Amino acid sequence: VLPELEDSVSCDICVLKMWSPYTLPGCGHTFCQSCLDDWFTSTLAKHIQDHPNYHAEVRFPPRILALAEHDPRVRAQIEAHRGPQPSYTCPACRAPVKSKPVEAFALKKVVMTVAKASGESSPQRRGAHAREPWEGFFP
Repeated sequence: VLPELEDSVSCDICVLKMWSPYTLPGCGHTFCQSCLDDWFTSTLAKHIQDHPNYHAEVRFPPRILALAEHDPRVRAQIEAHRGPQPSYTCPACRAPVKSKPVEAFALKKVVMTVAKASGESSPQRRGAHAREPWEGFFP
């Protein structure tokens, strides 16, 4: 049973245990945080290369964003100001990824249980994360 579980808790990209698994909301595929970060970083780098004037940090006041939900003219103005956005996709099925990946806490617990059963311990984190993992990719 352990070999089958080992396979189930491994990332399809790097084939290592998913110590920090994240699920993509649209398609449901799950990968380790590191691989998703690399995937999205590559997509963003290509987008910046193709659109040199792209600025990810364009922020609008919450009041304006609330207006945009109900007024198509405001929404059009915001989109025109933002310009083209990166098109993030799932590394497995290429489905569009429109929102932040979600941490898979239940799978994380299974990974730790499988690792413990095979005598492996969780790798040490290299310092605290200064930012939320998907901050630079999704608004």
